[in-house]
Amino acid sequence: MDQQIVIQTLHVFRENSDYCVFDLETTGKNATATAKYPTAAKVLQIAARRYRYNHKDRSVKLLAQLNVLLNDPTIEEIDPFLTNEVHHIGMPQIRDAALAAKFGTEHMSDPAMAAEYRAELVDPRTGWSRFAKLLSGAVAVGHNIDNFDIPFAQYDSARWGLEMPFLTFEGEPLPVGYNPKKTAIHSIDTVKVARLLWHRDNRGIGKAGYKLRSLANMLHVKTDPALDHNALGDINTNWLLFMAMLPYLRSYQQRFLPPSGSPPDQYRRMLPGLRASIPTAAEYAAARAARDVATLERAARSAEGLNEPDLVEDEGGIEAV
Repeated sequence: MDQQIVIQTLHVFRENSDYCVFDLETTGKNATATAKYPTAAKVLQIAARRYRYNHKDRSVKLLAQLNVLLNDPTIEEIDPFLTNEVHHIGMPQIRDAALAAKFGTEHMSDPAMAAEYRAELVDPRTGWSRFAKLLSGAVAVGHNIDNFDIPFAQYDSARWGLEMPFLTFEGEPLPVGYNPKKTAIHSIDTVKVARLLWHRDNRGIGKAGYKLRSLANMLHVKTDPALDHNALGDINTNWLLFMAMLPYLRSYQQRFLPPSGSPPDQYRRMLPGLRASIPTAAEYAAARAARDVATLERAARSAEGLNEPDLVEDEGGIEAV
């Protein structure tokens, strides 16, 4: 399974240039009714950004974004715990356009930022249609999306007669009700990548260590406190987190997965320095505890991709470019 995550994630990343990072907020944990949760949860918010990544110069361009609250008439109440402690969406926000526009921006002192991050209140069919258009032709990216966000998007949009353009790894339409443990998805799930990368070096990271903010702090991804509890802010953090993960993902491939065939001399000469340039999670923890500035700076540089050449596979093997 580890090999599949590495190979598929790097393949999907290298073979595409457009990525749709998205996040959903819901009324509960289950997209379908179960014995424990007899009422299926519904989607309250869709937030998404579409980025274009230039693999040659590693530049990123934001193409479009979506931030909508769904005025779903079938929602009669929202769990107060979710409203007060999790996503901060209450019934007033999904019924009043003026309150929806202020959602998540009340504490922003910059009017321009507040305007950029404000939400729009729309009917569910409009919201899902706009999301499908933004996602079409791009790779779905998110934190725990394979197990949570994608199934929710499929089930909730189907209630309004729509089908989302999610794909399997092979490029076929992703069936509704797929088994996340048995289905390879054309997506990049950063929680899967994080669990893969750091369970070897730091088995004591704990469940909380795989949360978006915890990983961002560990990899020195800078976040704006003004964007806490804002879905678009989380999406931006999620994209930066994935960019910071890339060197580690490539390093994992080289450390733990044997290359196909005999690597060229150029690759062999590069590999020791590459391994040394990327601290493990255990080294991170020790450096943070000891306030080892040199190691932390080295980690930050590697997270930005400054110490690592891109690797591409061709018929002659693996070479640095």
